[in-house]
Amino acid sequence: EKIETITVAIAERQPMTRKRVEENIATTQKQLDDAIQRKDYKEAGPLQDEIEKWISLREEYPTMEELKDDVKKAEEAVARAAERRDFENAASLQQDVVN
Repeated sequence: EKIETITVAIAERQPMTRKRVEENIATTQKQLDDAIQRKDYKEAGPLQDEIEKWISLREEYPTMEELKDDVKKAEEAVARAAERRDFENAASLQQDVVN
């Protein structure tokens, strides 16, 4: 029990990352599957809510690939605006890419 308490304390001090979000989703999903298998629906409800919470956090911790895709789309939007000679919009979109 003491080791578990220490493990939880250490985990709480680590920064949240996409990897940790995915690990929490997997762990909670396993707990939910176990609860459903036992027909413990009282336990399953809060676990489903917890999974949904973790899934919503995915957007806040994008993967490198997702970030690259977002930058590529933004750069393409800047290029299209510049082609249309919509320089004000191109500048605004370009600033979004930088930020």
